[in-house]
Amino acid sequence: QTMKRYLLALKVVLILAALNSVVSHLLSGFVPETINTVLFNLVRVALAIWAGWVVIAARLGGLWGTALGGALVLVVDHPVVTGGFFLVSGEFSAFLGVLISFLMFVWVAMLLGLAGGLASRWRLSRVAS
Repeated sequence: QTMKRYLLALKVVLILAALNSVVSHLLSGFVPETINTVLFNLVRVALAIWAGWVVIAARLGGLWGTALGGALVLVVDHPVVTGGFFLVSGEFSAFLGVLISFLMFVWVAMLLGLAGGLASRWRLSRVAS
């Protein structure tokens, strides 16, 4: 029940993470690679921070929950969307590369979620006082 509430609260963030990944893949032939990569990662960072914010604002968890929110953003856009694309395309070794890079960088997404949670906590304490 708690995990269901947690995921429901994050559904907009997670849907946007999936859309960000899909749009980035679709734009890759039309937008210069550097611009596409920068925009994709800026949105990814913003979504990971927002996920942490939502966890605290909705009173769904503590700071570990905020870190999990950031990690879920990366799970959706990296192993699920990008990795799924590679699996459907029959590129299993590329899929394994996606999993390895996820394991290497998930801590960054967790820190961004934590930052969003801390910002939310600070903001809520300022509003309450």
